[in-house]
Amino acid sequence: SNDGFERSYETYCSIFSAATFNWVTPTIRLGNKKRLDPEDLDILPTGDQARIAYDRFKAEEREDRSLLKNIFWYHRELVLYQFMYVILCSAFRFAGPLCLNMIVQYFQNGRTDNKIVAYLWAVGIFVGPVISSLGHQKQAWIGRHFGFRLKGILSQMVVEKTLKLPYQVPADDAPADDTGSNTQTDGKRDAKEQSPEEEEAEMRRKTATAGKVLNLLTTDIQNITNICGHIALLYGLPIQIAICFYLLYSLLGVSVFIGLAAGCIAVVPGSYVAKKLFAFYDLIQVQNDKRVNAINELFQSIRIVKMFAWSDRFIKKIDTLREEQINVYYRMFFYEMSSSMLMTVQPVITILVTFFTYTAVFGHTLTPAVAFTSLSILRVIQEEMGGFPGLVSWIISGKTSLNRVDDFM
Repeated sequence: SNDGFERSYETYCSIFSAATFNWVTPTIRLGNKKRLDPEDLDILPTGDQARIAYDRFKAEEREDRSLLKNIFWYHRELVLYQFMYVILCSAFRFAGPLCLNMIVQYFQNGRTDNKIVAYLWAVGIFVGPVISSLGHQKQAWIGRHFGFRLKGILSQMVVEKTLKLPYQVPADDAPADDTGSNTQTDGKRDAKEQSPEEEEAEMRRKTATAGKVLNLLTTDIQNITNICGHIALLYGLPIQIAICFYLLYSLLGVSVFIGLAAGCIAVVPGSYVAKKLFAFYDLIQVQNDKRVNAINELFQSIRIVKMFAWSDRFIKKIDTLREEQINVYYRMFFYEMSSSMLMTVQPVITILVTFFTYTAVFGHTLTPAVAFTSLSILRVIQEEMGGFPGLVSWIISGKTSLNRVDDFM
């Protein structure tokens, strides 16, 4: 390429190959014949390589912006492309229900003319979901790119910050000067003379234990990158819900708003569950730090532990911390299950109340075209809402981890 870097085939493949991921086919075929070696794989695109991505991120980083804003500003092009594919996916996602409505109306009215139009509607039932699926796969692939690139950037940031943290000799090991005074007492005397920046650096040094840094590089960064693969739901789901209720309003009228009000009842306990999940994810990260610190303490002092036969005592301490962590997980999984149940029940309540209001209150007749189309639209929303509880959990855990990384920076 013009910038001197070797180009990945992914960056210059055809539109068809990019849409269907056909550019991966040669690698898959080679993997069926032999075990893949590193030289058999295509190189990463330039923007996904950790060193280059980190340098570009630092060049665009601003101190007056939070870490979250800096991340989205650097990945603004990826987010924009992903949003375009979300629009494409959402538009064609409802092509199937609309074509189904036209076909049912065609036979319901006993029409026999314009059979070609009926066949076109039948083809639309197939073509619409196919285009929507391609758009969905592309926006998911962009999300994976986002997460892969962000993982390299954050890992480099944490490692670089860890190496730059100030180191202080422990007070017990501090040498005495010629006057017989110890640096420990001098440190206590001069503690009040530290600047705010020095006090902040000292606090970071004290809290940057090996266990915390290890958790930041593994659990926390992984929690953050997990969101990227599903971040399209954050702006894709509201768009699809808006399209859904517009279509339902065109079919069922004002009854949709009554059904929506009934479905919103689940939002009240849902907000309570979300708050509890936030608290549990914070507690889990604290428990992880304690357990990893205990394990590191055991490994660093393994000779002394073996010499004085303290193995059982350390193992008991680690097991106790693990039991506390598991108990927190059990309680957190209960609230995750409750969140999933609320999200599953909410669309069902909405459509039942809507149908009841449409027929019993307003006295309309529920025709096959209206019923089948409404249920088909509801099924689309249920499929999207099925992944929403998991998204809530990822957002809560990712936000907690992002705050930990931001505080460490």
